[in-house]
Amino acid sequence: PSVAMVGIFNDHVLSVTYCLERLKASGVSEQRGPRVDAWIRFFKDLDAFRGALSTNRGLFDRCPLRIRCEALRQHWRCPRALQHCCQLKLHLETFSEFLEGSSDAYLVGNDLTLADLYGVCGLAPVMALLPFDFPKVEDWLKRCLDH
Repeated sequence: PSVAMVGIFNDHVLSVTYCLERLKASGVSEQRGPRVDAWIRFFKDLDAFRGALSTNRGLFDRCPLRIRCEALRQHWRCPRALQHCCQLKLHLETFSEFLEGSSDAYLVGNDLTLADLYGVCGLAPVMALLPFDFPKVEDWLKRCLDH
């Protein structure tokens, strides 16, 4: 990831609770519809692969980025962790293709929705820690965080 993106995500402790608070504070409706629910399911599918990111059940989650990266390097020597990373990358490629083909600012139109915030919570740690290069995904994440 770019240095700027790592900096953005180091400065934001993201959780679903944080995202919901941000949603309410921004005045965005929590109303859900089929498209929002579909995106939430898409991001929930990523949860199955998050084992690639959480070494030793979160022991390193609050450590500096350099230490987390080293812990991940050691963790990735496990074939299952490598498989998770490959699956994450495939999901990110699909997501990036969607963003490239969309003229909307956010996932479900030009307004921030629960789908966007759920996605930010799920993807921020992925983009900050793994060496993936998806400029459209990084742009969308920054746009959501700047909202």
